[in-house]
Amino acid sequence: MEITQEIQSALQELITTGIGRAATAFSDMLNQEIQIQIPELQVLSGQQMDSCLKTDPQEKFAIIVQSFSGAFDGQGVVGFPLTEAKKLTTILLQTEADLSDGLGTTEKEAIAEIGNLIVNAIGCTISDMTSVEIDCHLPIVSIQNELLDKSLIDQKHYYCLGQAVFNAHGISVKGHVVFIYNYEAIKKYLPRIDIMPSQVIKVLIVDDSILIRQSIKRHFSALSFKNIEIIEGKTGVEGLELFKEHRPQLLIIDLLMPEMDGEELLLSLQKFPLAASQCFIVVLSSNFQRPVQERVSERGAHLFIEKPITQEKLSLIMQQYANTMKMKK
Repeated sequence: MEITQEIQSALQELITTGIGRAATAFSDMLNQEIQIQIPELQVLSGQQMDSCLKTDPQEKFAIIVQSFSGAFDGQGVVGFPLTEAKKLTTILLQTEADLSDGLGTTEKEAIAEIGNLIVNAIGCTISDMTSVEIDCHLPIVSIQNELLDKSLIDQKHYYCLGQAVFNAHGISVKGHVVFIYNYEAIKKYLPRIDIMPSQVIKVLIVDDSILIRQSIKRHFSALSFKNIEIIEGKTGVEGLELFKEHRPQLLIIDLLMPEMDGEELLLSLQKFPLAASQCFIVVLSSNFQRPVQERVSERGAHLFIEKPITQEKLSLIMQQYANTMKMKK
């Protein structure tokens, strides 16, 4: 069972985008910013997965296993060393640290919800990108001495293994995710998955708010996009000069800015039709009125996103960018 670069890129993009959705769902649910990062994701065969697993009788893991069925059948596994699981539930439930060995009922419910949100978010991402239906079943929580039951390992599935890092209130919690996908399903539906280009993508962010610019950069980092070069401008005038100098593939601009606003910048870009035609343009605004959207669309914007920008919205931007660039090839 060959693991090609195309398969690795597609699965990594699916899971990275899904993790962004999960982080947004957590943040909305808890009314606080929750970041989830997967610094590195490996795509492994059954044999490779088996060799990666090491069992330590002294270590205990809180494991959430959730099956999914449909065109893509398999399982999602989210696991934390027990001490990390208790730390995470303390953050989420806003309770004092529990020093007991196991997990209480409330803690198990919180851990189950974490696994459920992650697996469902990735399932929805797969469904959106491939136009197939996926059903997620109820999560099962257990305490084990190993991350993955070896009875789940065979040569008919791909195994996506990565470390998951949760950040909230300045506290970092580390765990692991394993997603198991049927080989035949991946081979059948892979052509439907739009893969991000492998070359470096120049992203020009033009916004007078340093908080917005920093937020977008944080979301790029959290989503683990490694082929991104970010350029920043504070005004429309500066943004125009940076556009002419760097010829970015992706332009994210604020609608209201001093000196030259977003609409004026879009009009100015029409003087550079070749560069503009090769750039995916996103407009950010709190003004979501239809006439405004229609006007910026007529002036060359591909996408209109309401502030504030989130990981899920940035994932949408990158997917739309990939789709548009693929159509232009």
